[in-house]
Amino acid sequence: MARVCDFWQKLNARGTAIETPEPWLNNFYRTHLRHLMVNCYKEIGSDRLHAHVGTFSYGFCPDESVMMISDLDRRGFHDEARRCYDSLL
Repeated sequence: MARVCDFWQKLNARGTAIETPEPWLNNFYRTHLRHLMVNCYKEIGSDRLHAHVGTFSYGFCPDESVMMISDLDRRGFHDEARRCYDSLL
């Protein structure tokens, strides 16, 4: 359990944060990164990622996935964004 917590804490520390007068908004922005990363499925046998907007049965929809990918890029996760864009190409 400690390794899992450490993984997510390091991931959050690596990305962009926002600071507003509303703590709930700051925390939401921070935790949304977990949603983005959990829903970027790694292609078997490849370095590519597929950004799925929904976690379970919702498919890969490029028009919606691009919003996730650009958010990753904006947050400083440029390599992950590139790997997602590679899937679209």
